[in-house]
Amino acid sequence: MKKEETEERDWSLVRNNNGEWISDRNVVFLTELELTMEKIAAQKCHLPLTVNIGPDGTKWCYKHELDAISAATPVVDIKPYKLKIAKTSPHKTQEMIEKYIKRFEETKDSDTLFEDLQSMSKCNVRKPDYIDFKLDTKASTLLLYIQQKQSQKNRDVCPNYTCRNMQTDNAAFEGWAVCMKAWLPDIEKVVLRWDEPKDFETASESIQHYNRFLYRVMRFSEAFKDWFAVDSSNQVTIEEFSKRFCYLQNNAYGKAPEKPSKEGSETKTEYEMSHTWADQMMTYYNLNVISRQLPIGVLQQGKSFFTGGKSAIDLWGMNDDTLTLIELKYNYGKSVNKKVGIISELFLYACTMRDMVLGIIQPPTKSPTKEETMLYERITSFRRVKAEMLSNGFHPLLDNEAVLTILNRNAFNENIPITFGKTKYDFTGNHLTIPC
Repeated sequence: MKKEETEERDWSLVRNNNGEWISDRNVVFLTELELTMEKIAAQKCHLPLTVNIGPDGTKWCYKHELDAISAATPVVDIKPYKLKIAKTSPHKTQEMIEKYIKRFEETKDSDTLFEDLQSMSKCNVRKPDYIDFKLDTKASTLLLYIQQKQSQKNRDVCPNYTCRNMQTDNAAFEGWAVCMKAWLPDIEKVVLRWDEPKDFETASESIQHYNRFLYRVMRFSEAFKDWFAVDSSNQVTIEEFSKRFCYLQNNAYGKAPEKPSKEGSETKTEYEMSHTWADQMMTYYNLNVISRQLPIGVLQQGKSFFTGGKSAIDLWGMNDDTLTLIELKYNYGKSVNKKVGIISELFLYACTMRDMVLGIIQPPTKSPTKEETMLYERITSFRRVKAEMLSNGFHPLLDNEAVLTILNRNAFNENIPITFGKTKYDFTGNHLTIPC
């Protein structure tokens, strides 16, 4: 007898529903729970799944069909279900199946979406308290709803985050829209809805925050019109805002920013990058000039239209045809600033300066520094705007190349393009490492 005939085979044959014999290397045996999950996934991505039943009642599917379903379905971690299945009662098993099925229903709520988000990103992402997320899976459309509701900490307060700091998790709709779309393949379009402010908490500043919010919505809708839209309930508000967005001018500080004294702070790091490490920064970003604290407030006929005060771009620079804006974040010790809101901040700054390049917003009449004077004298000559995130630690959702890909597919490329970048830095003592 030939040697290969005497060797023990490491495979066997199974019979399919048609009576044909198949190598068990080409099939996968499934539990009832696993089979239910695969059926749902197959239905969702419109792929075939043949269930074969053996003489002893065991069920199996073709490996190539399961591989195709796996490739077309968003990653969902089912290991916890597999590990628990042997130890749970039939009632508990049914609960787990129903929980999994919920992921594939026509509508996913905030809790389910953030479970998916954590599964995909492998990190613990906390959902904001005042933004409701709802995904219509049939239309592949995510609804972001900024709600005005009673504070959980103080029942006497009913905040509306359209009138507050844009970099907070509850206000940074741009950051959430881009990150959710980058991480969750089910999302093709995003719709933003918000509660109109019922009353302004501190009249002037809240109105200025709200004006700035409406500006962000207007420009974000223009930049990403192929996948982002405003809910019909808020359309009139944006249309009215666009009509009164006129007679605008950038504000300016009365004096140059002072040298910060506090060591180990973001402001100190910002100062060092524009002075001690200026040559290194200019080389990395291809700049002829670098400076700090460029005012980003906007006036309308001499009165504050956006928040002014300390609103400023951390670092900025320019070369012959490009204006570069850098949003700096500093994370050391107890000082931690890792928010998706860095996208919202940088988007606002880039759009505001682009509008100055286009002449929609006029430059200030006076500037306290020679660098700003040089900038405003040349403002309409720039051909592009670069918007750069610079930090020694980012929010984990930004750790995805798709985030920058989405941001850089904006419609502004047709006229004075805005390009987005992200760089991580480090420094020890007096040594800056960029990128690191």
